[in-house]
Amino acid sequence: MIRALILTTVLGMAAAECPNACSGHGTCGSFDMCTCDRNWQAADCSQRTCPFDLAHVDTPKGDLDHSNTISASSSTVIAS
Repeated sequence: MIRALILTTVLGMAAAECPNACSGHGTCGSFDMCTCDRNWQAADCSQRTCPFDLAHVDTPKGDLDHSNTISASSSTVIAS
């Protein structure tokens, strides 16, 4: 009876899975760790990674403080 209990416990531990089955965004590897696909992160690959790159507008231009003046890229103020 004790042997059956120990065998069941050992088999149950061998059939463990990765957390949340890697959320469908990765593969389950050794030691039940997820290897996430590109642009996915966290222990269960459930968090999307935001892309870091230049934005469409990477420098502020125009009347950003609504003061009716527009500053040019050369730091001179142009009155409207």
